[in-house]
Amino acid sequence: MTNTIYAYGEDSMTLALLRNNLGILNEKLEAGKLKKINPYQSNIFYRPSFGRGRLPSFGEFDAIVATPQVIYLIESKWQRGSETIKLEDAQINRHRKFAKYYSEYKKCKNWEKFDEKVKNEHIKIKLLKTKEEETRLKMPSRKTQLYKNMKFVFENIRTHIEARIINLLIVFNGGQNIKLKKSGDIEITKIILNIQDKEWFELEEKKLF
Repeated sequence: MTNTIYAYGEDSMTLALLRNNLGILNEKLEAGKLKKINPYQSNIFYRPSFGRGRLPSFGEFDAIVATPQVIYLIESKWQRGSETIKLEDAQINRHRKFAKYYSEYKKCKNWEKFDEKVKNEHIKIKLLKTKEEETRLKMPSRKTQLYKNMKFVFENIRTHIEARIINLLIVFNGGQNIKLKKSGDIEITKIILNIQDKEWFELEEKKLF
């Protein structure tokens, strides 16, 4: 007999979706003409942390899902009341930073070469509301957890090196007419999933959405 784990909020909803409810997510992706997630051919990272604040830090995604064709950078929001969603500047910058780091990594196809390239070259990046001196890519110290996390994630999606990045916003319990306010110049795809009149739920529950 196993204990029942009750969960609440968008973090738990994201985990439940990725663990036991990929079918409904794939239905939504397919409806939007996006590539489905095959769990046997994908690497899934739950809440991967890349520090906070200025470069080289760029925050924490709710999830990253790397498939052979697409890398989904996922933000999740539990929406109640408002019909408009706007991602914060820090969230937009997080997507820009990851995409820029990863584009440079793809050119090198090797972590050590990528490490040296970012350290030795003046690679510029366009960010929202950021001082000029903060717009050059930097590598964290090798002793930091940030460095270890970046290396682990990048090396574990290296097999999907040709995949393109899609910025995905998953809205939990939102109305069908919720609008995403334009944020910067990155493209964001929105998916709405509803847990039928639930706030608390069993984490291992299937057919949750």
